Amino acid sequence: MPLSMPTKETNKASMSKLAEKRATTRSRGRNIRSGTNSKSIDKGYKHLYKNGYTKISNNNMSDSELSEQIMASMGCTICSESKEFSLLSTQTDSEVIDNENLFDEKEYASITNEKAAATGVFVNNFDPFFTLDDSPPQTIAEQNSQIISMESADIEQLTADMINFNYSTEGTTTKYFK
Repeated sequence: MPLSMPTKETNKASMSKLAEKRATTRSRGRNIRSGTNSKSIDKGYKHLYKNGYTKISNNNMSDSELSEQIMASMGCTICSESKEFSLLSTQTDSEVIDNENLFDEKEYASITNEKAAATGVFVNNFDPFFTLDDSPPQTIAEQNSQIISMESADIEQLTADMINFNYSTEGTTTKYFK
């Protein structure tokens, strides 16, 4: 009976299957690849559950639902209100409390602005008062504009980034991950 020897092609295929199998773990009833948001969320959930910060979840929770549960267990929620939202419009309490630290427009309504020359105060034109701050780097300006234009928060990415930051050696760690 002839002996079958693996060829290079079958050996490469089996090695890639083995590497793929090692890169995945089984959690919540499904395979999760390492290095993904799902893996970070799962790792953070297991840590928080082990330390008693969150409740047990069922296996059919989506990553978004688990992310919301993780954030809620840390005291964070994602709000869907617009940027112009204010709690002042929903306030029903009409009680007025006098506070000398609050600006009273009625009291200062009769005062008008007067122009004053600053030439005697700032005599040096090279004083840092006259120089503008540098503009932010282009990459940060682009990130800021992307953040402003976002319609909704990607809670999975936010949660995964927060968990990865807590496990990294740079920066500080929140009390939930100590």
